[in-house]
Amino acid sequence: MTTQTAPMSLDRMFRSSLLPWGSIASEISLGLLLVGMLPFLDSRLLGVVGYTAAFQGFSFAFALATSETTTILVSRSLGGKTPSQAPAIVATAAGLGALATLAFCLAVLLMWPQLVDILSIPPALQGVTLTLWIFLSAEVLLRVLLFALLGYLRSLGHMRLYSALNIAPAVLQLAGVLALIAWYTATEAPELTSIVVHVGCVLAVAKAVALLAALIIMSSRLQGVRAELRSVSVTQVFTTLRSIFITSIFTPIVMFLFGFLISASGENSAAAFALISRLQPLLFSYGLALSSVAVPILSWYFGRAEFQNMRRAFDKCLVYLVGVQLAVYVAAIALAEAFIFAAMSVSDQVISNLRIFLWIVPLTYAAMSMFSISVRVFNIFERHSAAMVFAMLRSFAVSIPFVSVGFFLADYLGVLLGYTAANMLSAIPLYVLARNLMQTTPAPTREASHG
Repeated sequence: MTTQTAPMSLDRMFRSSLLPWGSIASEISLGLLLVGMLPFLDSRLLGVVGYTAAFQGFSFAFALATSETTTILVSRSLGGKTPSQAPAIVATAAGLGALATLAFCLAVLLMWPQLVDILSIPPALQGVTLTLWIFLSAEVLLRVLLFALLGYLRSLGHMRLYSALNIAPAVLQLAGVLALIAWYTATEAPELTSIVVHVGCVLAVAKAVALLAALIIMSSRLQGVRAELRSVSVTQVFTTLRSIFITSIFTPIVMFLFGFLISASGENSAAAFALISRLQPLLFSYGLALSSVAVPILSWYFGRAEFQNMRRAFDKCLVYLVGVQLAVYVAAIALAEAFIFAAMSVSDQVISNLRIFLWIVPLTYAAMSMFSISVRVFNIFERHSAAMVFAMLRSFAVSIPFVSVGFFLADYLGVLLGYTAANMLSAIPLYVLARNLMQTTPAPTREASHG
């Protein structure tokens, strides 16, 4: 790819987002199916995995930050005057992301005695939970390295290969768990510790296979890394990585409070949230897919200082998000009313709570995704402090107060309305600010000058 070739044309942006949409939605679905298969290995295994869920959420933020950092900086490089630096940027981002992830995983191990008390892990499950986390640490490190390569593929516009490699680990992991179920069915199932070791090996090996495949496929694209390493600003990569990681961890914090307040509204609300927490990622998966396509395009245009085209791409994101999410909204309600609700063996109140959620919250998924893309625009312009401030304000000045007040005023319904209002009120101003950022040639920022 040369500096004259965009990752993809604006006209192809929507079509190019469909394949990663299918990949991301399938990956989420396979992940849910895998979790559903775990009790067939041992009924206690689901609880063991649940105790590590919070750690996995933070560790995923490292992988996401590594991928986004790679995509932004490589796309800017390819669109600008330094395309030869692309492999070195990938290597630098992967190295920094892996070091940060390793530090986090070791911190969890060092703080394990305190975390056991905080999470109230039963004594019988403390050892196996720690064992699982050791395997998950390896899996997380491999994911960070894989995501760096996936970010490179996004920058190059190779969305078919990106989509295939993105879903490959989920397919391999599910196949591995199914093989374990077949093995245990044919023989006597081992004790829980051995099961955890087997599952941990499956998760880590699946990531390792996908990473190895990506390295082999992309070997020609990664040539010249050593020659260009010194020309890459480690400070710039680290600053971008840090900003994206920090902006990524605020969403899990809000979602934790969102789920906590819904669950506090009563047993039926808690049961509804158990379904909502699994349904919601599927319903806004298109936003993740479009972002995977839009961020490299926006970064490429920034590298070439083509701010008019950058604004056009940004505006198209809004059009596509509104159109697709509206179609998903209508389809989800239609399917739920026609088939899903009738097939569910839960109480009428749980179905009523789920129905209220479907009618209200998904209307704002386009706004949620547009907020995320707008934050990335500030990262592209190297306004990292502003990106972090906006993400912090959204969480602590808008979302948390709105859902909290909603809970005290109207319990379950109030939480949903507060969450919906917060999504809209935080997205609209940031969209305007991000678009205004593209109106004129950006002046060098203090952050950029220190990069």
